[in-house]
Amino acid sequence: MAVQQTSSRSVASAPTRLTFTSEETDNSGSAYLNNSISLLTSSRGVIKSCFVSVLSRCVDKLNMLAGMYASVAALPVVKEITYLSTQERYGGVSENNYDNFSLGAVYTDVHKFQKEVALILYLLELFIEEARKWGTVTVGNEAMRTLERMRKEEDEIMDCGREKQRILNSMKSALRNERDLSVGVMHTYNSSIRDTHGSGLDEMERVVTEVNYVKMWEEARYEQNLEKLQKTEAAYRVVLATMQWKINLEQTCHEQLEKFILESQQDYMDNIQYLMDSYDAAFEQKETQLYDLKQMIEKQRNDFESLNTEYKRRAQLIEELLEMKRKKREEKLLLAQQTAAVVKIQCWWREVMIRRKNRKQKKNKGKRNGKGKKR
Repeated sequence: MAVQQTSSRSVASAPTRLTFTSEETDNSGSAYLNNSISLLTSSRGVIKSCFVSVLSRCVDKLNMLAGMYASVAALPVVKEITYLSTQERYGGVSENNYDNFSLGAVYTDVHKFQKEVALILYLLELFIEEARKWGTVTVGNEAMRTLERMRKEEDEIMDCGREKQRILNSMKSALRNERDLSVGVMHTYNSSIRDTHGSGLDEMERVVTEVNYVKMWEEARYEQNLEKLQKTEAAYRVVLATMQWKINLEQTCHEQLEKFILESQQDYMDNIQYLMDSYDAAFEQKETQLYDLKQMIEKQRNDFESLNTEYKRRAQLIEELLEMKRKKREEKLLLAQQTAAVVKIQCWWREVMIRRKNRKQKKNKGKRNGKGKKR
């Protein structure tokens, strides 16, 4: 496999920087393998041992070469050759998760070189083991196809990189042209600015002359106005003196009025305080009367409740007494009725008994009369 410079980052502790090209590494590796395979297929005796010896020497040289850069990047252990995408091989992936790409990871040409050396060592060990056991070199065909596929992908990536570099160069050329155009425009702007600066200086001189003239005119006007203001100030001083006398008079009147107002206010405050005290006393008296009235009303309410209770009790007693009298009247009436009925019954019974007795007497008398006639 080829070792290409695919990363711009480097390790500070590296003693030297490797500069391998794909043609050199591919030619050297292919030459070794082609020569070895041709020797192995031509004769199977001494050539086998020579083939194994050559491969062993290659392994030793590669181990020595890898040991030179072991302090920068350790030699990885290759247990088998499987297909890995370019991102998994050179993208700075994590150790256990090949889907988690670490952007900007430290990965230099030394790391890539050590990986390539590990792959070549693994292939050579396979070839040596198979040659020693069977005298063939067919076990590495699948690994070689896998490596060839990965090499093609690397070539495609390099082609893509060269195309991007070409686009980048074209963009740089366009930017240079645009920069030259911008520089021409800036020169044009600078010349126009210089012209404008010259005309601005002339205009500034004209303005300075006008400003000086205006200053002289302002000084003359200032003197005239100052004299006029002094006269006006004298007139205003007379007016201020008159106004000051009026102000003093008004101040005196104001003080007297304020004193009168304060005295009146004090009298009003005293009257208000007296009225408030009278109101408080009357209010307290009314509150006392109200409290007494409330106590009296409460007492009357309690008396009313007690009287009402006594009235209800006595009303109930009266009702009970009236009911008892009614029952007694009814009992007396019933007794009178029963007595009258008993008397009537006794009279009727006595009458019946008397009539019965009379009938018996009449019968007995008739019997006696009849017995006498027969005689």
